[in-house]
Amino acid sequence: MIDLPIYLNFTFAFLATVGFAVYFSAPRVSLIPSGIIGGLGWLLYIFLFKWNDNAAVSTFFAAGFVAFLGEVLARKLKNPATVFTIPGILPLAPGVGIYNTMLYMVQKEFELGFSKGVDTFSIAAAIALGILVVTSIVNTYNILNKRRILRKLNTLNAPFHNKRDQ
Repeated sequence: MIDLPIYLNFTFAFLATVGFAVYFSAPRVSLIPSGIIGGLGWLLYIFLFKWNDNAAVSTFFAAGFVAFLGEVLARKLKNPATVFTIPGILPLAPGVGIYNTMLYMVQKEFELGFSKGVDTFSIAAAIALGILVVTSIVNTYNILNKRRILRKLNTLNAPFHNKRDQ
């Protein structure tokens, strides 16, 4: 699929993502944004893969990008981030790698199967790590932002506190 024109890559990734969003019963308002996230994540993966020829690294950054867009749209459209992120990572999932791993094992080509299995596992781990890193950064930012707001509120309310209340 990487050798197809960019618009076809985007279209197929968009349709697959929207299909899975419908399958997962995502709210209607999130279907098109989820598809756009999936399509853009796939295009980023293709660009990075052609640039560095490492599927795991390309997948890591594409999954992080999908997670970031999911977090942004979650705030804008007032839905959980998973509504956008889970369907959005679908184009990155190593389905062919899993199939080939099992095929090689069944055909008793254990060396090829093990090699393909390691590659597939590294791609799956890259998806998980990309989402984990971005989600952790966003959550940390939100916690620090809430603390900053609370400190401002406490300093604003300080003149109204009575010394006896402490």
